[in-house]
Amino acid sequence: MIETKAMNTAAQAAANLNALSTRDLEKALAARKAQENAERDALRLQYENEKDALISALGGTAAKAADILKTFKEDAMGQVRGFRSKLLEYGQLRKGEANKGNFEIKNDNYKITFSSQVKKCFDERSELAEEKLKSFLGSFVKKRDKDLHDLVLSLLERNPKSGDLDISNIQRLYKLEDRFDNEDWREAIRLFKESYNPEGTAYYVRFFQKAEDNSWQHINLNFSSL
Repeated sequence: MIETKAMNTAAQAAANLNALSTRDLEKALAARKAQENAERDALRLQYENEKDALISALGGTAAKAADILKTFKEDAMGQVRGFRSKLLEYGQLRKGEANKGNFEIKNDNYKITFSSQVKKCFDERSELAEEKLKSFLGSFVKKRDKDLHDLVLSLLERNPKSGDLDISNIQRLYKLEDRFDNEDWREAIRLFKESYNPEGTAYYVRFFQKAEDNSWQHINLNFSSL
C-alpha cells in the first residue's frame, strides 16, 4: 500500500515536470540553486561569526591574563629579591653574602623559591670551530673510524628550537681533545672553548602550595617565557 502510494506520488511529480516548459524548468532549477546557495551562505556566515566570537573572547582573555601574569612576575621578583636583605639580617640566608641568589621561604601553606642562573651561549667563533671540525672529520676520521665520526657529528647537533649548540655535548668533545694529533682538531676545540661566554643572568621565582599529604605542589605560572 505504501509502495503504491509512493509510486503514484513519483508518477505525479514526473507528470508535473513534463507539463512544464523547458524555460519553466530552467527557472525552477535556478531558483532551487539560489536557495541552496543562500542556505550555504547563511551557514558559512554563522560559522564565521561563531569562530570570530570564540577567537576574540579567548584571545582577549589570554592577552589580559598575560598582562596580569607579567605584572605579577615583576612585582613578585622585586619583593622576593628585596627580602634578601631581611634574610641576611636574621642570618637565614645560607652562605650569607656569598650566596649567589638561591633561597627559599615558606610557611604552613606556601613555599616560594628564588634562584638565579648565569646564561651562557656560543658566539660566532663556534661556527668556525664547527667548520674546521667537520672538515677534519670528513677528510681524516670518516674512513678510519666511522663510529667515532658519527659520534662527534652527533655532538654537534643543535637544538631544533633555538638553534644553539648543547654545552654538555661540546664538553664531551673537550674530553677528546688529545685524541688526534691534528691542528684543525685542536684549533676547533680551542675555538669552542673561547666562544662559550656568559650572556647574562636569569632569575627564577617559583610558588608551591601545601597539599593534604603535606607535599609541596607546584603552582604553575609559566614565568619563563615572560
